[in-house]
Amino acid sequence: MFLPTYLDKFQQMIAEYNADSCNVQIFFNDLINFAQELDVEDKRAIAQNLIEEELAIFDLLTKLEIKLTRQEEQEVKQVARELLKTLKKEKLVLEGASQFCKKRERSEYYSR
Repeated sequence: MFLPTYLDKFQQMIAEYNADSCNVQIFFNDLINFAQELDVEDKRAIAQNLIEEELAIFDLLTKLEIKLTRQEEQEVKQVARELLKTLKKEKLVLEGASQFCKKRERSEYYSR
């Protein structure tokens, strides 16, 4: 998830500036370098307030290029977030069940 990393870095830069840890010129140079590190998709994700995976789901859900109102767009973003959360949760559940079955199969094999 790149968004929290960039957000954390940006907030740290601001905190250092506010604490007078760096001068204006250094802060400005750091800001320019920071902005140059972001690629187009990173910038788009940040502008949409989504992490990379959520942005991918959002793109899939809106691929038909339907004109959405702001409210509809926010609803689709929320669906993308919830869908990703569910997919990750289910994957973990499935992976856990799969590993449990493998362990069970091994123990049954060795108990024969």
